[in-house]
Amino acid sequence: MDFITFQCPKCNQTLKVGVDKAGRQAKCPRCANPVMVPAAAGNGGAPRPVVPDVVDVPVARARPAPQAESSYEEVEERYEEDRGRPRRRGERAAEDDDVDRDRPRRRGRPDDDYDDNRDRPRRRGRDADDDLEMDRPRKKGMSARKKWGFVNIGVFIVACAACGLAGAQGLQMIADLLLTIGFPSGSGGMGKAWNTITQIARVLVFCALLGTATGYVFAVFAPNKNAAMALGIASVSAGGVGLVLYLIFFMIPVFGQLFPVEYLLMTSGLEAPNAGNLILLIFMSMLSWAHLIMYPLFLGAVAKCFKERGYVHSSMTAVFMAGAFIGAVAIALVVHFIWVRNSPGKMPMFWVWQVFHWIANIAYACFLVVYVPLLFNIRSIID
Repeated sequence: MDFITFQCPKCNQTLKVGVDKAGRQAKCPRCANPVMVPAAAGNGGAPRPVVPDVVDVPVARARPAPQAESSYEEVEERYEEDRGRPRRRGERAAEDDDVDRDRPRRRGRPDDDYDDNRDRPRRRGRDADDDLEMDRPRKKGMSARKKWGFVNIGVFIVACAACGLAGAQGLQMIADLLLTIGFPSGSGGMGKAWNTITQIARVLVFCALLGTATGYVFAVFAPNKNAAMALGIASVSAGGVGLVLYLIFFMIPVFGQLFPVEYLLMTSGLEAPNAGNLILLIFMSMLSWAHLIMYPLFLGAVAKCFKERGYVHSSMTAVFMAGAFIGAVAIALVVHFIWVRNSPGKMPMFWVWQVFHWIANIAYACFLVVYVPLLFNIRSIID
């Protein structure tokens, strides 16, 4: 194939094109200056010497004439034909590219919006640690951290009061030991010592119950999670009722009679206690100590909130021991009722009463052994 060589009139770049491009307009690839390709030497043009530095010049091609728009019937006919014939490899991708190119693009977000979203804190999942909820600000009301702070104060007060209950129980067990030894032998000195120690122990129990009732009030601030708030309200109610009943049925008789239970059984004014007084006394006794079941349940709910499964088991153990104590007290009251009403002078019934009385003492002591450490442990996890 023959070539035409010429120079760009602007930058003097030597250009080389085919003979068939003679007479057409092209652009210099170096300076983009439009140049006219001269005619070949046979057509009257002077041939140029060929030099080694030669650049092929792209030649502008004429645009094809626009085709007339096809009618709807022709377009539909071509569509049916294309759908019926098998497509060649690569045609589907080309058509998909055309569709994607014609599809309107989604408007992008401005840079400032992106920065705002990037600085926005992420939403926490449900499986996040429950301790993080205390740091989350609330729109209205008291924050979770402040609520747990009040609960912690209440647990500390109850723990101190429980230590007082433990000391009072130790004195009461010493007094009951003197009664068990001195009553069968008829020793008056041991009876007086039992009475004095019992009075001191019951005063300590009343002061401790006053402290526990005060500490129970703070349980109502617990967050409404794992029934902690409901159990806190129940603990406050049971603690208040127990304090009032202990004042009426134990504190007042202990300063007037040697045997407070016998005094309570004969409050109706009859010469002998009746079954109605016994049922009332058992019911009042259960109400008096119901808070020993409700507050450990509350502590178990608090332990669940902080995912401390070991303390949940300890709270259930405390509930079981408190139930055993209340049941043994009820049985001891029934045996004492039978002993006082039918055979006050027979010693076998006295020993049966003593057995259940000591079962109640041991169950209550075991309850305190589990309950007091549990209170301090719950306080440590709240901190």
